[in-house]
Amino acid sequence: MSLIFAAVDEETAARLNLPSNVTGTIYQVPFRNMVTAARALVPGLKRIVVVGDAWEQQAVRKYYQAEIPTFAAQIELIDLIGLPMTEVRDRVAVLPEDTVIICTSLTDDGAGARFSPYEGLALIAEVANRPIVVDVETNIGHGATGGFVATPVPIGQATGQLALRILNGEDASKIPAIRGDFTRPVFDWRQLERFGINKSQLPPESEIRFRPTSVWEEHRNLVLATLFVFALQTAFLGALLIQRRRKLHVEALLKTSEERMTFAAASANIGLWQFNRKTNELWATEHCRGLFSLTNDVPLTRDTFLAAIHPEDREIAISALRDFPSGKSTAVCDVRVVLPDDQMRWVRIRANSDLDQGVQNQLSGIFVDVTEQKAAENEALMQRQEVAHLMRVSVLGELSGAITHEINQPLTAILSNAQAALHLLEVESPDLAEVREAIDDIVHEDNRAGQVITRLRNLLRKGEKKFESIDLNDLVHSTIALLKNELIGRHINMETALANGLPETRGDPVQLQQVLLNLFMNAMDAMATTPIGRRHIMVSTRTAQGSVEVLIRDYGSGLGHEDPALLFKPFHTSKTNGLGLGLTICSTIVHAHGGKLTLLNHQDGGAVAVFSLPAREHLLAAQ
Repeated sequence: MSLIFAAVDEETAARLNLPSNVTGTIYQVPFRNMVTAARALVPGLKRIVVVGDAWEQQAVRKYYQAEIPTFAAQIELIDLIGLPMTEVRDRVAVLPEDTVIICTSLTDDGAGARFSPYEGLALIAEVANRPIVVDVETNIGHGATGGFVATPVPIGQATGQLALRILNGEDASKIPAIRGDFTRPVFDWRQLERFGINKSQLPPESEIRFRPTSVWEEHRNLVLATLFVFALQTAFLGALLIQRRRKLHVEALLKTSEERMTFAAASANIGLWQFNRKTNELWATEHCRGLFSLTNDVPLTRDTFLAAIHPEDREIAISALRDFPSGKSTAVCDVRVVLPDDQMRWVRIRANSDLDQGVQNQLSGIFVDVTEQKAAENEALMQRQEVAHLMRVSVLGELSGAITHEINQPLTAILSNAQAALHLLEVESPDLAEVREAIDDIVHEDNRAGQVITRLRNLLRKGEKKFESIDLNDLVHSTIALLKNELIGRHINMETALANGLPETRGDPVQLQQVLLNLFMNAMDAMATTPIGRRHIMVSTRTAQGSVEVLIRDYGSGLGHEDPALLFKPFHTSKTNGLGLGLTICSTIVHAHGGKLTLLNHQDGGAVAVFSLPAREHLLAAQ
């Protein structure tokens, strides 16, 4: 049996005594890559300031100490490694313009203070007056300007090539491990804007993240569809104007009102009819033949028209002709007509009572071909579903860093346990209990990573609405699980108060989770300027008058004095980079489920989002 490992750093690989049947990929991020990125950001670079933990704490970067002296003759190097955070912040705030900051791992300063993986970098970036270069991809988006960072794609490709070679019959003992830096240049658009750095200065094939997209880039298909519909409407209006001119011309030539009416109706693709409910006699113009695909040898009677209608819609048509709604002067219904080639045509039956003219049991009306209108309505529905899907993808894009961290945690644990199991198996009499424990940990972490990926796949899927029984408490828990690392990264405490025995409701779990996800993200964004100690979200559920409700409260700045109704208007937003579609889509989804969404200011500060859905018992009673 052969084993393949992936993404082991050079320092760790050097310490391991790997068996002959083990190969894999070993990565190293050279210090020269950091210098290359620094020179790209500041063309006239003269000095580099290096900050981070003490070198003895940075096992994977010990080789930096050997590389740094080679650049001393070209660039002035200022070493702030291991200094207290307060001193580092004072130094980086007053650097000359021809300087770049290189930040390594920063979790423990010289004064004994400890930080989370991103807090140390954020504290430096908060006061730094020069760009910051990093070598870790997960630091992008937390104040770093960018750099050559190790990414999983090239590592995975190289590891996959090794696997293919072994599967093709090569001996693993004869395949040396692949060494490389496996990096690519990645930069933060916001930091480039902050320091006035032109993207043309960046290394070739650089990836720029967090760059805002235009409406055209974000909704190109929607804009094209809108233009297409506008063009169709313009053409239709033009056609109507042409038909009106023809009608006026024909009216001047025709001698009888009946002939004029018949020709106008045929020109507009409309059939005229009259029906006597007492005698079941039906009169219709010849144009109705075309609408119902009746040949010239078929008489125009009530039964021939009903036979052409789809069996499922015949009762609707009969109701419009015979059981005219009492107290109404007009009735409208749409039915499907089965064509000879098994295609369907939609025809609108508009019936008008002649009681106001003193005629008993007499109905008159029109048949109108509305096939194109139905097709346009279906297309509009698909476009709304597409916009809702794009908003889910957009929100997950904002959470990409947190999701990456969520998946990397179990993967790191799997790697550690696998290495431990390998080490245990190398001894002459391995402890099988410890090996089993390591393997059990691998299975547990693998299941954990699989659950994260399953939640993401469910949220990203596209398709028609799928209504099913839903426990809102379970939906709240699964949504919070998706946001776990984002909450940690933003220093937000999440508290739940979910009612026991909450009635089930029915709906599309993906769409309802999108509503929760958008409301949670809005609550987190509302507390961007709130002091860390007061960043708190309270989510609760309850029953109320045949409905189940979800309440999400934040401790941000609230809604102000703005009219709450404006918050649900399309493209209305108070966010700098917002599109103004999130709450609109959420409101549409909730209303489509028979519920209601409201936003209110809380009397003690902050805002509360409340959405309700009919309880399943209430839905069954209504049916």
